[in-house]
Amino acid sequence: NDPYFTFHAYMIVVEIYMRLLMEPHYQKLINTTDEELRKGFVKATTYLTKFSDVFPFAKPCLFLNEGLFLVVTKGSYKNALATWYTGLSWATKFDMQHDITELKFHIEKYM
Repeated sequence: NDPYFTFHAYMIVVEIYMRLLMEPHYQKLINTTDEELRKGFVKATTYLTKFSDVFPFAKPCLFLNEGLFLVVTKGSYKNALATWYTGLSWATKFDMQHDITELKFHIEKYM
């Protein structure tokens, strides 16, 4: 049971941009480019960063998606792993089981 479930609505914009970047065939369906999605992701991440400074339980989502962005756009697995470990630390602090599971999945996938 996730006591933070209502706040996922604040985080979904970053997640949508990330999913679109991960699956480029959808870009044609919404008539956008990779560059536009990258810019949108960075802008949405800026807002999520500010949100997570006030509500730190948003940090696991932030770090998860920042790590994915590093992998998808730069192939930077080492930096992504460091980012995910930071997110895992926050998720563990708040006992956010879904985020813990998702972060561990990506850490194990890219180790």
